[in-house]
Amino acid sequence: MTVPAYTTLIENRALLATAEAIAEDLRWARSEALKRNTDVSITYSPGEHWSYRIETADGEQLKYLDNKLPDFARTSLSENFRKDSTSFSPLRGSSEGKNGTLELVGVQTNSVLHIVLSNLGRVYICSVQDGVGGLPKCS
Repeated sequence: MTVPAYTTLIENRALLATAEAIAEDLRWARSEALKRNTDVSITYSPGEHWSYRIETADGEQLKYLDNKLPDFARTSLSENFRKDSTSFSPLRGSSEGKNGTLELVGVQTNSVLHIVLSNLGRVYICSVQDGVGGLPKCS
């Protein structure tokens, strides 16, 4: 009886850790756009075997991440950005017109977290269900 609850807890923690890592990379990409005074884009390859890369407007790759790490492998990723990418402007770090949502789903538990990027370049995480990671419920 405790094994399914423990499994759910472990996967939800892995899901939350993955969401926090992605959100932190989005915040970092925004800061790089401001620091380098150039557009910085994030391009996603969604699905069960997801990945993304962060690069400058001139094509310099700053970071690549995929879900081959043990915690990340328990998740699938989908997104609703135009052309599977978003970018940050060096002017105030905004992502105006390139905002959207990443959806992370736990492979075994089907728990869902959203990583939301606003037009202003702000990033936050919310939970579709109640009680996942103690996060606020998405509105």
